[in-house]
Amino acid sequence: LIANIPKNPRFLYSAFSVFSPDDVMSFFKENGVPLKTERGNRVFPVSDKAVDIVDALVNAAKKYKCKFINGEADSVSTDDGMVSGVTLKNGDFVEADSIILATGGRSYPVTGSTGDGYRIAQELGHTITDIKPSLVPLCCHGRF
Repeated sequence: LIANIPKNPRFLYSAFSVFSPDDVMSFFKENGVPLKTERGNRVFPVSDKAVDIVDALVNAAKKYKCKFINGEADSVSTDDGMVSGVTLKNGDFVEADSIILATGGRSYPVTGSTGDGYRIAQELGHTITDIKPSLVPLCCHGRF
């Protein structure tokens, strides 16, 4: 898996040392999502429905009494260098000891991915590198 990351794959070492791709597959199988492996060792739900993955994650989170708050993050607040909460675009403030900033990129706005995550990360002091496309759709006119 590391060999397939085009730039700086080392940042994944610590994550993979505690939760491997096999662990991910086991998690989904244990949570009712049968999997299949396709060419290139790509793994998908047998149903080919992404919602099966989402449902498994949501159900696992509910099992551990996670609280779900829906909204668009506008900014992350800190106090003495530690996260204290998130201000949503509707003005609500959600207190938090920690957050996961998982906002997607900017390459496919129709999915709701605005690129705001880059701004928020930069405001928190993170360095943003030039973004490069990875998997992107190619649209052609005519037959090739």
